[in-house]
Amino acid sequence: MGLLEHRAQLTHYADRLRGFQLHDVGEDGHDHQPVGSGAIDFEMVSSFWRPHHLLTLELSPRVDLDGVRSSKERVESLMARAGL
Repeated sequence: MGLLEHRAQLTHYADRLRGFQLHDVGEDGHDHQPVGSGAIDFEMVSSFWRPHHLLTLELSPRVDLDGVRSSKERVESLMARAGL
Protein backbone atom coordinates (compact mmCIF):
# COMPACT_ATOMS: atom_id res chain seq x y z
CA MET A 1 0.00 0.00 0.00
CA GLY A 2 1.32 3.42 -0.91
CA LEU A 3 1.17 6.46 1.29
CA LEU A 4 -1.38 8.14 -0.97
CA GLU A 5 -3.88 5.27 -0.84
CA HIS A 6 -5.66 6.82 2.13
CA ARG A 7 -8.88 4.79 2.00
CA ALA A 8 -6.96 1.50 1.75
CA GLN A 9 -4.70 2.47 4.65
CA LEU A 10 -7.60 3.57 6.84
CA THR A 11 -9.60 0.44 6.03
CA HIS A 12 -6.64 -1.78 6.80
CA TYR A 13 -5.90 -0.14 10.17
CA ALA A 14 -9.42 0.96 11.19
CA ASP A 15 -9.70 -1.33 14.21
CA ARG A 16 -6.32 -0.15 15.56
CA LEU A 17 -6.74 3.60 15.22
CA ARG A 18 -6.75 5.73 18.38
CA GLY A 19 -7.07 9.08 16.67
CA PHE A 20 -6.11 11.35 13.82
CA GLN A 21 -3.59 14.16 13.41
CA LEU A 22 -5.38 16.48 11.02
CA HIS A 23 -3.76 18.75 8.47
CA ASP A 24 -3.95 19.21 4.74
CA VAL A 25 -1.32 18.87 2.03
CA GLY A 26 -1.10 21.35 -0.83
CA GLU A 27 -0.68 20.28 -4.44
CA ASP A 28 2.93 21.46 -4.10
CA GLY A 29 3.55 18.89 -1.35
CA HIS A 30 3.62 21.34 1.55
CA ASP A 31 1.95 19.67 4.50
CA HIS A 32 0.50 20.82 7.82
CA GLN A 33 -1.77 23.26 5.97
CA PRO A 34 -5.30 24.27 7.05
CA VAL A 35 -7.93 21.53 6.81
CA GLY A 36 -9.81 21.89 3.54
CA SER A 37 -7.13 23.93 1.78
CA GLY A 38 -5.39 21.14 -0.11
CA ALA A 39 -5.55 17.66 -1.56
CA ILE A 40 -6.78 15.53 1.35
CA ASP A 41 -10.32 14.15 1.02
CA PHE A 42 -11.57 14.95 4.52
CA GLU A 43 -15.11 13.79 3.67
CA MET A 44 -13.66 10.31 3.14
CA VAL A 45 -11.27 10.49 6.11
CA SER A 46 -14.04 11.64 8.46
CA SER A 47 -16.10 8.56 7.58
CA PHE A 48 -13.55 6.61 9.65
CA TRP A 49 -13.85 8.83 12.73
CA ARG A 50 -15.44 7.22 15.78
CA PRO A 51 -16.48 8.71 19.14
CA HIS A 52 -13.43 7.27 20.92
CA HIS A 53 -10.93 8.80 18.49
CA LEU A 54 -8.80 11.78 19.44
CA LEU A 55 -8.77 14.44 16.73
CA THR A 56 -5.79 16.80 16.82
CA LEU A 57 -5.10 19.71 14.50
CA GLU A 58 -1.45 19.54 13.50
CA LEU A 59 -0.82 22.78 11.63
CA SER A 60 2.35 24.55 10.62
CA PRO A 61 3.37 27.47 12.85
CA ARG A 62 3.08 29.56 9.69
CA VAL A 63 -0.68 28.99 9.49
CA ASP A 64 -2.39 32.21 10.52
CA LEU A 65 -5.24 32.51 13.01
CA ASP A 66 -7.85 32.47 10.24
CA GLY A 67 -6.41 29.17 8.99
CA VAL A 68 -6.58 27.70 12.48
CA ARG A 69 -10.17 28.88 12.93
CA SER A 70 -11.27 27.60 9.52
CA SER A 71 -9.64 24.22 10.23
CA LYS A 72 -11.46 23.94 13.56
CA GLU A 73 -14.78 24.90 11.96
CA ARG A 74 -14.29 22.42 9.12
CA VAL A 75 -13.50 19.58 11.53
CA GLU A 76 -16.50 20.48 13.72
CA SER A 77 -18.75 20.46 10.65
CA LEU A 78 -17.48 17.04 9.60
CA MET A 79 -17.96 15.75 13.16
CA ALA A 80 -21.54 17.01 13.23
CA ARG A 81 -22.33 15.30 9.94
CA ALA A 82 -20.86 12.08 11.31
CA GLY A 83 -22.97 12.40 14.46
CA LEU A 84 -19.97 12.85 16.74
